[in-house]
Amino acid sequence: MPTAGCAYAHRKTHNYCVVCLTKKSEEIHHAYYGNDVIGVSTFSTCYRCHHEICHSPINWIKNPSNPVWGNRNTDDFITRLRLGYQLLYGGIKHF
Repeated sequence: MPTAGCAYAHRKTHNYCVVCLTKKSEEIHHAYYGNDVIGVSTFSTCYRCHHEICHSPINWIKNPSNPVWGNRNTDDFITRLRLGYQLLYGGIKHF
């Protein structure tokens, strides 16, 4: 995702992580590759959630036959990412 797209993705969630909903977003996570749609397949996350939760063995499926483009999150975790995005984009107000 281009840099301008990354900044836009962070702004869409008011610079908060879609996983923990409390820390500032600093990374972009791709739930799957090949279609960068913010809030559908691409999400803003904090460093910790990106590395420890989004890519944990519970939530991340490695595809040995296509280890770059075939890796992806589980369907359940993608649903969780989308919910976090909707909560932040749609209106959790941080004070």
